[in-house]
Amino acid sequence: MHRTSQYRGFTLIELLTVIAIIAVLAAILFPLAGTLREQARASSCMSNLHQLYVSAKVYKEDEGGYPPALLGYAEVGIVSGGNCDTARSTGIFYDGTNAPVVNGAPCLARADSLLNGFLYREQVKDINLFKCPNNTNTSRSVATVALFPPRPPDWPSGAEWIGDRLAAAGCPTISGLGTVDCWTSGPLSGQPKYFYVWDSYDISPMIGTNGQVVRDSSNNPIYERRYSIDWTGVEGASDLPHQMKYRNPPEDRTILAACSWHTATAGAPTYTTINLGGSARKVRAQDFLRLGGGGVFAGP
Repeated sequence: MHRTSQYRGFTLIELLTVIAIIAVLAAILFPLAGTLREQARASSCMSNLHQLYVSAKVYKEDEGGYPPALLGYAEVGIVSGGNCDTARSTGIFYDGTNAPVVNGAPCLARADSLLNGFLYREQVKDINLFKCPNNTNTSRSVATVALFPPRPPDWPSGAEWIGDRLAAAGCPTISGLGTVDCWTSGPLSGQPKYFYVWDSYDISPMIGTNGQVVRDSSNNPIYERRYSIDWTGVEGASDLPHQMKYRNPPEDRTILAACSWHTATAGAPTYTTINLGGSARKVRAQDFLRLGGGGVFAGP
């Protein structure tokens, strides 16, 4: 006597129901996972900023003032055997023309090879601390210029603006976008300062009024200064006091550094910032456009 086993498969309706349930769950969970990842990146960015804040405070105690830049300026690399050795630096600041060209590209030292860094190597040992998790650049040897934007709409009446001062000193300007930060004295006078694109807190992408990254004709991001000890270029009783060049700027109103990478890559409506009081917070991107941001921002 044979026993017949009956196997019952899923019906088409059951399969479609399961697929529909999976699709609904995926639609709910995938955006949630992306949100959690972005929150983790933002938290890591704030941690970086806080560590840089502590390091900048130590630098100030040692040197009597805040550093000219957090990381440092791009330096020329060493050509060895016809190849660019990015792991070694000549210690010479790159001015856009003074680096030997190897395989069609200027030979620049890597950011972690700097000889004239500011916080790097002394107060900060890990080069990764200068990179926001949302920064899409992976090369440590690519550099760019950075702009001070045009005079902000809500800049205090009668107050000087660093971009105007630099333009008057002969620094290059880009119509409608601002003035390139450049050297105003010494052998490089009139030449742009170059920053590593790895460096997320001295510079970060310029964001337009539409919330999108501002790009040049080659579709490269335009970078804006985020850290500067001086946002006016002048001193005296009429100067704005919320700047790091002064002995006792108001800590709760003076921003040490800011980062726009979360807006640039994730569409966040805020920049991640830290002030001289050590408070890391998010400030609306539109307020940076309106007030110019930087060391003189006095937000809510």
